[in-house]
Amino acid sequence: MNVGGATASTVVAYQDDTNVTLNGINLVTLNKGQSHQFTSSQFDVIDADKPIFTAGKIGSGSGSNDNGNIVWQPTSWAGRSFSFNATRANPQEVYIYAIEETYIEVKQGATVLDSLTLSADQSGTLNWSTYGSYQIVATGSVLAYHMSRQSGLYYDPKPLMPGHTEIIGFPSSSGRLTSSVDGTIFNLIHSNSTNSSGSLDKPDVITLSPQGTSSLYQGESLLIISNKSISGASFADSNGYCAAPFMPTNLMKTKYIIPTNSDFVAFASKQAGTIDVLDSSDNIVTTLTLTRSGANPNAPYKVRMANPLAGYRFVATVNVAAWYQPNNATYAGIDDESILYGTNE
Repeated sequence: MNVGGATASTVVAYQDDTNVTLNGINLVTLNKGQSHQFTSSQFDVIDADKPIFTAGKIGSGSGSNDNGNIVWQPTSWAGRSFSFNATRANPQEVYIYAIEETYIEVKQGATVLDSLTLSADQSGTLNWSTYGSYQIVATGSVLAYHMSRQSGLYYDPKPLMPGHTEIIGFPSSSGRLTSSVDGTIFNLIHSNSTNSSGSLDKPDVITLSPQGTSSLYQGESLLIISNKSISGASFADSNGYCAAPFMPTNLMKTKYIIPTNSDFVAFASKQAGTIDVLDSSDNIVTTLTLTRSGANPNAPYKVRMANPLAGYRFVATVNVAAWYQPNNATYAGIDDESILYGTNE
C-alpha cells in the first residue's frame, strides 16, 4: 500500500508473466527485471500474482529535500506498537492505514500528542510539532509512515516497522534507537565485533554511532538485541535529508530487487553467505560475499554494491535485510536511503 503518499511510482517484477493490478484494475504484465512507471495516489493498493517491489516519489522537485523516496508497504509490516525519533523540521506527520478497527495514540513518554479512531480499511493522519522520541500504540493492526515537513519540503520519510527484540541495519552517518517500553536493556554488535550495551526508557533516544565509513551505508552493519520491543533508524547519510528504518530480523528475506538505478544497495545479515546479482536474462552480474571481522561470534555480516542498475535481482543463500538509494528523481526520490522489502518465492 502507498501509505507514504508517492505521486509517481515504479513497480518491478521478480518473475516472468507477472500480472499487476492497481486498486483491483489491471495495470501491467511484466517479465523479470522489467519495471513500469505510473501515477499514484496515497493509499493506493498494488497487487500481483507473483512477487513485486514498488516505490515512488513524493514532491515535484529534483533536490534532496523537495522530494522523497517512498517505499510502498507490504501488509507484513503492519503492527500495533511502533517507536521512532525525529530530529529536524516540524510538523511531524504519521500516515495511518487501519488493517482492522483501531484506536491509535502517539505519545512522548506519558504525554499524548495526538490520537485517531479508525474503522477497518480507513486511513488518517497524526500531527504534532515536538521533537524527540515517540511511541505509537494501536488497539488493532495498522500500517504507519512517518515524515517531517517544513515549508513544503520533505525530511526523513520512512515507513515505521513494528517493534521487535532484534533489529538489524546500518547507522550510516548516525542512527537512533528507541523503545516502546521503559526499562529496555539492549546490546549493540557491529560487524567489526565492536559491541556495547545500555538501557533506555520511552522518552529516551540512544544515538548510534557508525563504525567505519560514516556515509552512504559504507560502514559496518549493526545488530541490536534487547529484552523488550525496540526500533531503530539511520539518519543523514551525508547527501540527503533522508532516513531509513532498521529491519526486524524476523522480516528478513532471501530475494530482493531494485526499481531504479541507484548509488548503492547494501545488505546486512546474521549469517555468512553469498548473494548472486542477476540481470533480466538471468546472467550473474557478480556474486557478493557477506563478511564480518573480529572475534565476536554474534557479530552480523554485511556487503555493499555500488551503482546497481534498475531491475537487478539479488538472490541470497541466507536471510538478509537490504537498503538502496536512487541516484535520480525520475519516479524516485534522489539521494534518499530507503529500506527494501523482499520475498522468499
